[in-house]
Amino acid sequence: MTMTRPRDDAPIASEPLASDPLAAQRRALAALFQGRYGDFVGMAALVSGQPHLAEDLVQDAFAAAYRRATPLDDLGSVGGYVARSVVNGARSARRRRRFTVELGTDPDVLQARSAEGEAQLRRDRAVVRDALARLPQRQRECAVCHLQFGLSHAETAAVLGLRVGTVKTHVERARRRLVSELEEQR
Repeated sequence: MTMTRPRDDAPIASEPLASDPLAAQRRALAALFQGRYGDFVGMAALVSGQPHLAEDLVQDAFAAAYRRATPLDDLGSVGGYVARSVVNGARSARRRRRFTVELGTDPDVLQARSAEGEAQLRRDRAVVRDALARLPQRQRECAVCHLQFGLSHAETAAVLGLRVGTVKTHVERARRRLVSELEEQR
């Protein structure tokens, strides 16, 4: 599973919804699904620590947004609504099952040019995943949303239901701890 930064042309514009808000919202969801599905899967895998459940969590979030009877205020809030649903689903999955780090086969790893390169990529990825797994839940959620998913501090705060200052604190603490742990691994 790979996770890329959001594309600049990803359809999450903050424009008012048209005359049929529910239809416009569903079109925005379809465009969001097309443009950002992989990003949401990566977010779900990192926040939940269970990559095998990531696609299910994202599909559930999109299905819930599609079934939503009340239209959202603007198209910009559709992405936030889905991201928040993904995080909430990941939290629920973590509560149902104790956290374990699962190392699957990553397409990036399979593209390595040599056996040594492939082995090193797998070790590096395992070290990063282990370091993320050891972060407290809030720090991990903030780090994944901000550092990996590319959300601003304000967007991360909205998705996680936290204050911007709290997000900044958690991101900085997570960053320092990850840097420290990763330097120790060298």
